[in-house]
Amino acid sequence: MPYHFHRTCQRFGFRIIALLLLCSLFLNVSFSEVSVTCSGASTGTVNTEGLNLRKKATTTSPVLISLTKGTKVTILKTTTNSAKEKWYRVSVKVNGVSYKGYVLASYVKKKSTSASSTSPSTATTQSSTAKPADKFFFRYGNLKSSAILYKERSTSSTRIAYLKKKTLVYAGQKKKIGTTTWYRVSTKGLSTNYKGYLPANKIQFQKTTVKSTRYKVAITKQKCHVYKTANGTDTRLGTINKGKDVIILGTLKVGGKKWAKAKTSVGTGYIVYSQLNPVTSTVKSTTNLTATVKKKSYTRRVASLLASNKGTAAVGTTVTILGRITVNKVVWYKCSFSKNSKTVTGYIRASSISLSTEAAFQEALLEFPASYHESLNQLHATHPQWVFNAVNTGLDWNDVIANENQNGKNTIQSNCPKGGASGTYSAPFSHLSTAPGDYNWETDTYTLRDGTNWYSANEQVIAYYMDPRNFLTEQGIFQFESLSYESSQTEDVVSTMLANTFMSGNYSVTDKATGQAVSGSYSSAFMDAAAGSGVSPYYLVSRVKNEVGSSGSGSTSGTYKGYEGYYNFYNIGANDSATGQAIANGLSWAKSGTTYNRPWTTPYKSIVGGAQYIAGQYIGLGQNTMYTQKFNVVVPTSLYLHQYMTAVTASNSYAVTNYNSYSKNGILDNSYTFYIPVFQNMPATACALPTSAGNPNYYLKSLTVKNTATDKKISLNATFNYATNSYTAAVASSVNSITISASAISKYAKVGGTGTYPLVSGTNTIKVTCTAGNGTKNTYTLTIVKQ
Repeated sequence: MPYHFHRTCQRFGFRIIALLLLCSLFLNVSFSEVSVTCSGASTGTVNTEGLNLRKKATTTSPVLISLTKGTKVTILKTTTNSAKEKWYRVSVKVNGVSYKGYVLASYVKKKSTSASSTSPSTATTQSSTAKPADKFFFRYGNLKSSAILYKERSTSSTRIAYLKKKTLVYAGQKKKIGTTTWYRVSTKGLSTNYKGYLPANKIQFQKTTVKSTRYKVAITKQKCHVYKTANGTDTRLGTINKGKDVIILGTLKVGGKKWAKAKTSVGTGYIVYSQLNPVTSTVKSTTNLTATVKKKSYTRRVASLLASNKGTAAVGTTVTILGRITVNKVVWYKCSFSKNSKTVTGYIRASSISLSTEAAFQEALLEFPASYHESLNQLHATHPQWVFNAVNTGLDWNDVIANENQNGKNTIQSNCPKGGASGTYSAPFSHLSTAPGDYNWETDTYTLRDGTNWYSANEQVIAYYMDPRNFLTEQGIFQFESLSYESSQTEDVVSTMLANTFMSGNYSVTDKATGQAVSGSYSSAFMDAAAGSGVSPYYLVSRVKNEVGSSGSGSTSGTYKGYEGYYNFYNIGANDSATGQAIANGLSWAKSGTTYNRPWTTPYKSIVGGAQYIAGQYIGLGQNTMYTQKFNVVVPTSLYLHQYMTAVTASNSYAVTNYNSYSKNGILDNSYTFYIPVFQNMPATACALPTSAGNPNYYLKSLTVKNTATDKKISLNATFNYATNSYTAAVASSVNSITISASAISKYAKVGGTGTYPLVSGTNTIKVTCTAGNGTKNTYTLTIVKQ
């Protein structure tokens, strides 16, 4: 039996051998050969394409370089991380540059060199050498034939049950007793399951491996263990975190459970299939765009870094983009290029490809439905530097509208419910919601939602303002503008945007917190706010102008009664009510607390601190456009909630304001980035606003029938209710005529069919109508039976 020691112990080799020979006198063992091997430097060869050399021994550590198959490495040491993954620390030289880092051991074929010292042969082993222990993991199997389940590993022990052929069992703890090999088993799938022992020759074990028959990417749904075989008690190769790529190579069922053979970051092994979410990782060829490789790249078989390399594309290689696909939030291009007189086609990450402006636009256009294309093409023709990105929400359009169409969630300004007229800032009746809770048909009363004239918008109006296709115009597009700060944004533009407003020039106030005089330019304050928060200064200016107007308000004056010396430029926390109080509520918020640089006792503190609030509460969460701040369709944990404003028109109003500012300042042709939502099952054409119309109430408030001769009221079969349209009455033969009177609930409605009616013997049918202000008509039917 050879004994191995480290090279530094080699000089002690013969002393150790002598000691072992001495021990053999007591152990009754003699040695024909004793070998002392000292492990030398180990080398290895990378056995897969694109093996990542990482800074640390974990799959989340930064990648230093990607190694090609066949690369020779020097193994410096072996380590096992907290996930029980085996890694090698290696050194390698690539293109003349030396690297040191960690690689997964399963992807390196190790070749060791050793030196050994051997003593002369002197004797033979007198005692038998122990055999390797059985591997006691459990496996599923089915009975080859009917069998008896025993209590012990003996046919003479108690019989527990008689099992039929093909019974499913879970077997382990293999042990040989005499000439018979036994397994400890438990039955599965029976009305009563048993545990006991069966001879091995009765069990046909199910296969736990499968040949590779497919090549499909999947994303892990949870933290997954990767096993050597499709058996949870077999050797674990490693663990993969949630949200990671794997490549499914095949599937099989073991014990009724489906497993996937998968190529993973910890090696090729087996994962429980239910823990994986298969995704599309290839795409049909639909484009023909020319591009250039800007970073040396492997061309993958499918859109995954785990996929095999079909050919390496050097920097500067001209490729043809055939398609585009996003897998696990990574964008890939299906590319084709010529190499060594052969055509290579596969997938390269978009970050490694450089597109011309026109090619980039055409490629981005593919992510939008066809109904977006005409408008986007027109915008691109006018402003070729603008960049349009599709935000595929994955949400069903009908579900989106249903969730936004909730009482008070989307409001619109109107004077009509209080007797006013419709106009620029007053929506017609046809734009208001008549859903339960928003409107009372019996009293013709709309529920006030905010301020003195804000009411719930109806479903059609919400659909119109939520449909991005209605705003793919030179003005409307700016509600999709990225709100992030960029170095190209200048204070000169901010100053121009502030011109002709109360923020033109400087502020000079006494800081209520310190009692000191402070002053500065508003434009500088907005630039500081942008740099500190990561929010566009242009957006911040537009937001203030939208909130408090060009002349400012009590929120920005510093003189509001009860809150002198406090400022709230963005109206944060300024919730309105029927009795007002919006400004007071906002200033109360600005005065209280210590977050976001509060209390806001100067304009500067309010502008800078408010920007931090906006960044943290919205932009930092992914609500990076005015559209998504109004309609939250991008943050999965708070969909349709956490919406900055209730006004259904708010994001479009912002777009108009920004467009006007950019146009006035001559910066419309700058480069802007827009993030435009896309929904599933959208209507074929853009949703339209309802036609302007009058009050919708077409109900009667009262309906009375009297005997014309006596002026006495005739009783109907039921008490009148505005929602009931049919009534009957019986009158004596002496009643020759009746008089009908009625009134409408709404002052805008008109009643028809009232007056005096002669009666004939038998049945008399009379129709009374109520025509709403919008022209819709409701008919009530009276059936009078003369005896």
